Amino acid sequence: GCDAEMASLVDFTFCLSSRKLVNVEASFVDLTVMEDSVVVKKIVEKHMAGIRKMEEEVIVDESVYKGDILSSEGTRYKQTSVGAFFCQAIKEELETDVALLNGGSIKGGMTYSQNKMSYSQLKAELPFPTKMVVVPMTRADVVKAVEYSRKNRNERGEKKKEEEEEEEGPVKMARRGYLQINSDFDLVNFVNNANSKDIVQVALPRNLMGGFCNITPLINLGTQLQTFNIYPSEDDFVPALDLVTRYCCKSRWVNIIQHHFSFDDVDLNGDGVLDRSEIKIMMERFLGYEPGEFVVDDMINSIDLDGDGVID
Repeated sequence: GCDAEMASLVDFTFCLSSRKLVNVEASFVDLTVMEDSVVVKKIVEKHMAGIRKMEEEVIVDESVYKGDILSSEGTRYKQTSVGAFFCQAIKEELETDVALLNGGSIKGGMTYSQNKMSYSQLKAELPFPTKMVVVPMTRADVVKAVEYSRKNRNERGEKKKEEEEEEEGPVKMARRGYLQINSDFDLVNFVNNANSKDIVQVALPRNLMGGFCNITPLINLGTQLQTFNIYPSEDDFVPALDLVTRYCCKSRWVNIIQHHFSFDDVDLNGDGVLDRSEIKIMMERFLGYEPGEFVVDDMINSIDLDGDGVID
């Protein structure tokens, strides 16, 4: 690390013909007597400047989110607009019927009065590597899981506390497992207008099926999936942060193209495709400032279906 005082220098010697390791020599190097490298410092500062710019980049604005005031305050007690927005983004990116996030995975605890959120604020809201997977569930089980997470005893096994009436009003128990759900979820239509045993595709954090937050219906689901050998593998996931970032970039792109530019306006050299430089110029015209490199890359990656680096 940057505060290291000693470094271990290890030399490995291999035999060229047999490719076997024949000798290992190790020694310690005192770093405190060495001067900082001017060249390395310049390289680091250049990279850090890019990171700082990326952190300040506005990733959620009116072109991405058009609902009520964005707030993540009280995600352990209630459905919040940030929770609903994140779940909606995940649902659309993974093309599922429903998306769920436990309230404890959303940590910002903020209200965004102008409905704008920077990338650093988004990371503060989703600081954990929340591993989203897609699993089949019956409609009835989805409802059971949501209701259980909001009404039953908390994840630490403490005795259930009923709401206590005080002068200030009811006091509710905080729950890490309080499930947030996508903004277009309609409980009445979800249950009443279809067979409760119908199978739907649900995106949710993988660890909830392993017992995290002690949501019994989801633990039972995990057991069933293991029985039928369809439990998601360790590598079969996408981080929630990546999905929300991708959704935001895609939504901004659609807004730019549909309402501000035509394809020919952006295709400056008339070759029938939009390359990285053309997309960056378009975004700068629209945003009024030069976007961070990661925003341009995510914008391209979010809709470049064939992966050739350009937009047809």
